[in-house]
Amino acid sequence: MTSQLAREQLAQAYPPGTPVKGKILTTLYFGVFVQLDGFPSDVSALLEIIHVPNLDYQQYPNGFPIEARIEARVMGWTKNFGQVYLTQYDRHSDNPLYQDQPIG
Repeated sequence: MTSQLAREQLAQAYPPGTPVKGKILTTLYFGVFVQLDGFPSDVSALLEIIHVPNLDYQQYPNGFPIEARIEARVMGWTKNFGQVYLTQYDRHSDNPLYQDQPIG
């Protein structure tokens, strides 16, 4: 299990806006969980569907199969640094659904 200190160090190394890559582990109705490259397996990453530009909601989740590789940006971390929130928008302000509130 990844220590709290190690999670905090990850959060410092991957601040909001940092590009990341990984593979899809699980697809759910609200988004996908991703195993990020170079991250411990117990640090989960979530890409919610509202953070995917031009997503065809009627076709979701067909474009997000398990094991598919994706690219995204770190949007933020939960308060205890146990989960990373991702976005595929270049900037938060590009997402019309994004509300400028801190995560966590």
